[in-house]
Amino acid sequence: MLDWLRYRRDLARLRKQYAKDLKALHNAYAAAQKQNKTISEANELRDKWLDKFRDNQDRIALLETEYLTSQARKHLVPMPKVPAEIYDGAPDPSGKWRSQNLGFDCLLTDEAVRELRRELRADRRERLEIVRSWVAGLTGLIGVIIGLLAIILGRR
Repeated sequence: MLDWLRYRRDLARLRKQYAKDLKALHNAYAAAQKQNKTISEANELRDKWLDKFRDNQDRIALLETEYLTSQARKHLVPMPKVPAEIYDGAPDPSGKWRSQNLGFDCLLTDEAVRELRRELRADRRERLEIVRSWVAGLTGLIGVIIGLLAIILGRR
């Protein structure tokens, strides 16, 4: 539970920072247009924005990858294997991993994130089904005990 709360907090921080950066770059771009800057200066601002966008997307993907892989390890859910070639910059033949733009970490692709979430949900559903069956049995047992107590105490 605490892992999930930390994950959601960090994700909200990253999205908030991204929105702030986007607004600042948009204002700078608008100011450059008002001042009739050259096209190359406007393109430089656009490239800066694209770099920030990619960096932010990688940070979000890294956060998701770390959270989902820790949950998969915790609940013994199988994860896709990381091929050794991906560290050399080659694409992953299975399509489950990609390399980070500015770092050395490997990130799950969007499709792999969906699959891993689906598997984690299925695992959670199985565990809850076991708990539900125990709760149903215990509820019946408690009903029997209350009935017996009512009969025994009712005779007095």
